[in-house]
Amino acid sequence: MQTKDQGNKNLGRLVSSEAYFSTERNAKFSAVLTAVPTKIFITAEDSADVQNPGSVTVLITESF
Repeated sequence: MQTKDQGNKNLGRLVSSEAYFSTERNAKFSAVLTAVPTKIFITAEDSADVQNPGSVTVLITESF
């Protein structure tokens, strides 16, 4: 997540699951925010505890 006052914040990892006989993939993510986000992005990382996002962006929102 990107915030105006606090820069980039790591909100944790995305937990995904796949139904056994399905091509659909589902994911769930929840977080309690202490700052107002200006943009949300998902990156591919080797570790869940990184502080700064890597170079592989999977999804990014428009600024809001």
